[in-house]
Amino acid sequence: KKITEAGYANVDINELSSKQGVENFFANEKIANNKASIRGSIRSVLGTASNNYSAGLGGEWEQIAKTKNLRLEKLAGKDTSYFPKLVRTTYNLENIGNVFKNINKISDKEARLFTIIKAFTGIRSEEIARLTIDNISLKSQELINVGGLKGGPQAQLIGKNYTIPSIVQEAIKELQEDAIARGDNKLFTKSSSKLTTIATTDINKYLTADLFEVKDGKKVKVKFNMKMFRNAILGAAEDLGFPESAIKDLGGHTKGSDITKGYSRTSVFPQIKTERLAYITNLQNKFLEAGGFESPRQFGI
Repeated sequence: KKITEAGYANVDINELSSKQGVENFFANEKIANNKASIRGSIRSVLGTASNNYSAGLGGEWEQIAKTKNLRLEKLAGKDTSYFPKLVRTTYNLENIGNVFKNINKISDKEARLFTIIKAFTGIRSEEIARLTIDNISLKSQELINVGGLKGGPQAQLIGKNYTIPSIVQEAIKELQEDAIARGDNKLFTKSSSKLTTIATTDINKYLTADLFEVKDGKKVKVKFNMKMFRNAILGAAEDLGFPESAIKDLGGHTKGSDITKGYSRTSVFPQIKTERLAYITNLQNKFLEAGGFESPRQFGI
């Protein structure tokens, strides 16, 4: 809609994707007057579209996102960066065990099971909320073909496979049973944002230890949020000396150097990936220990 309003509905993407074409596009008043987040989204969509049209054509769209262009800043009349910058938060998670201790106090069943999956895997919240029965492969102890939020449209179609530890397997079984009883293919009836709100509200009520993020080298007290689980599991994997390939699998990262990108993910002979299972089970048990639990059985579901 924004692109159409700016008069670009019928412009050839090949012509638009030149250096001058990209700069003229973002100098257009109807594009420049949008919020930085919207401009960033437009850039991402057009960059992907141009790359799909012709390999490498999206180079100027990518370049303009990386370089602060003073000419565009002036034309846009903005004092801040023309495109939003991705800021990764650094957390001090020494007290993360207190979060794991209180997961089972989440009152809503769906939100509790959602949180268990999030807490013991590297899967992103939005990807968990989109899970269906077709993503379940308990025979190989995996969630399969989980559509990625990173890596562009191709990664979203292909998806990633995640090996899951015993606690997550039990959570998945319950969700599967409930979905079948509803006559539904989706594991969750609520959105990612709704599940996150319910879970974080309940956990923050019960925490007895402080959590921090690090800003300019100083610890600042913060409330628990769901992003901490992903930070914790990937950080813990690095702390425990997991190889880079295992950390990459935990995070569901798809890079251009990933030789599986673009190839079939079909499993001919589904089987447990013992090495991956050992890694994810090791993480599960470390977090359980931090939460004061002696075993998965004591944690329960």
